[in-house]
Amino acid sequence: MHQSHQFCFTTVSGIFFALIFLYTGQLWLVMLIHFVMDFAASLSNGATFGGTVSWADYQSVLVLAILMVGLTTWMMFGKRAQVMVQRVCILTNVVR
Repeated sequence: MHQSHQFCFTTVSGIFFALIFLYTGQLWLVMLIHFVMDFAASLSNGATFGGTVSWADYQSVLVLAILMVGLTTWMMFGKRAQVMVQRVCILTNVVR
């Protein structure tokens, strides 16, 4: 994966993991999801460091990014957003 794609995917993944943690309050769940993603990536026939990047690599990154952006957007509205705001207030010791 090229550096620009790596940066974009890592940024989207970080936001996704942060929202999962804020919504559930469970770090083990974030760790499990991260492990599954890394494990699935290790099983794929993707490009290696210094190797060539195939169209399938671009597609898989795009599909994962679309799924994460969609889920992230969905979680930022309604009751889910209220739960996350409450958890942020607890974690930062802010009284609302």
